[in-house]
Amino acid sequence: MGSASLCYTEAHVEAVEFLLEHSVSAKYAVTKEGKTAFDLAKDEDQTHMYSMLRLGDDLHRAATTEDDVEAIKNCLGKGANVNSRDQNGWTPLHRAAFKGRIESVKVLINHGAEVDKVNDIGYTPLHLAVEAGHMQVALCLMAHGARANLKSLKAELVPSTTILLL
Repeated sequence: MGSASLCYTEAHVEAVEFLLEHSVSAKYAVTKEGKTAFDLAKDEDQTHMYSMLRLGDDLHRAATTEDDVEAIKNCLGKGANVNSRDQNGWTPLHRAAFKGRIESVKVLINHGAEVDKVNDIGYTPLHLAVEAGHMQVALCLMAHGARANLKSLKAELVPSTTILLL
């Protein structure tokens, strides 16, 4: 039985919260029957667990969608973690920055998103915005404290000349 599933069946909410915060793959752990913690929560109508296990995914999806600010606010209002990470270490801010969703970026930052958080390969939202050519998003991130000279794990600098040419 997977870690997140085990904690779910014993209804240890704090343990599930800890696992979700510290292990991106924990919510994808499966039982011998192939069920995830989300599946078990749904089967048992444990809505408090269902929300905890699902809200992060909904927030990531909303951050990627055409500036779906209302969906983002809804997820955050229900308790989704603004800095939750997916299986690749991307936060909702990484997704919004990469897709050029300026309004989503602003809402996420206003709700406490960390502008210099790195994903699993060391990219910040600013790296992704610049790489994808979303200069208005890059400027917004910098205006909120994102560091243009932060190196990724690949030891690459955010191309400051690109940012200066805006």
